[in-house]
Amino acid sequence: MLNLCVLMPTYGRTAALVENAIACYQRQTYPAEHRFLLACDDEPWWREQAGHRWQLEQIHGRAPDLGAKYNLMMRFAEESGVCGWQPDAYVVWDDDDIYLPWHLEAYAAALEHHQWAHPRQVWSTYTGSPPLEQATGRFHGALAIRRGPVKWIETLRGTFDQEMIARLQAIHGDPGRPDARFPPSYVFRWADTGSHHCQAYMRGTDREWYDDYALAVASRRAANAETPPEVLTPQLDDAARKTIGQIQMMLSRSIR
Repeated sequence: MLNLCVLMPTYGRTAALVENAIACYQRQTYPAEHRFLLACDDEPWWREQAGHRWQLEQIHGRAPDLGAKYNLMMRFAEESGVCGWQPDAYVVWDDDDIYLPWHLEAYAAALEHHQWAHPRQVWSTYTGSPPLEQATGRFHGALAIRRGPVKWIETLRGTFDQEMIARLQAIHGDPGRPDARFPPSYVFRWADTGSHHCQAYMRGTDREWYDDYALAVASRRAANAETPPEVLTPQLDDAARKTIGQIQMMLSRSIR
């Protein structure tokens, strides 16, 4: 059975979103002893803390770009022994999206005979329904890779996520498909998060989005007089709970 290290870089999120992301992890059906969630904040904003098979670390000094942050997290997981074992694979866990309970189980199956995993379809809250969308070449949040020589692309280009998927395709060929044996398990969230997507600050290959997002976070926190809670309490937010219920209803109907 594969040991999966779940990587959740975070920056500038509300407590509700971070708590929701951890709650999605805690609801996973994949055996707890073979998974570990590593969250890293390079603002830093949250106090370092841990729960059952998850840990939130602070990075002092902002990573130069998001790809570098992923690589730093991988190196920390491998050198610190935080997971309790050496990871066989890394699974991306976006801090503002939804991961359904069978996500890690589906990805472990997809990675058994492939170097990377990515679905054909993902759910989306764009219309509020939620519909399924084609995922080819996009949706970095639905990515997983086996431990090996391939690292994240380190660049400030707003297209880094698509470039990363294209690189894996070029090196390893087609990915394992987690939605081949399981229903799609990743939900890309839009306006229902109450927080801006980083994509809103990306304009093509614009390199300024990284700093623009940090300024927007500082402005929001000053306007709302935000302070971090002492302890994060993992729990689904109302919008996530509603979306999960809608998907479960649609899946139950399709089985009948």
